[in-house]
Amino acid sequence: MLAAETNNKDYVYQRPKRAVAIRRDGDDFVVSLMPNDLVIFRNESADALRKLCKGLRWAVVSDTAIASV
Repeated sequence: MLAAETNNKDYVYQRPKRAVAIRRDGDDFVVSLMPNDLVIFRNESADALRKLCKGLRWAVVSDTAIASV
């Protein structure tokens, strides 16, 4: 969606900075860069990693982590 197509004049579309994947690695979940699979972040909660990626404007292109239980 382009900024010109919205009713809000202050809205600016910001495209994602990086493409990443969230997956399980042993007991933890990891965020890795795509396509070279370089692990950037590790946490016990997949939800926390999703929130982090959203805040950094990273596009999660692959999320194979089942919701953390």
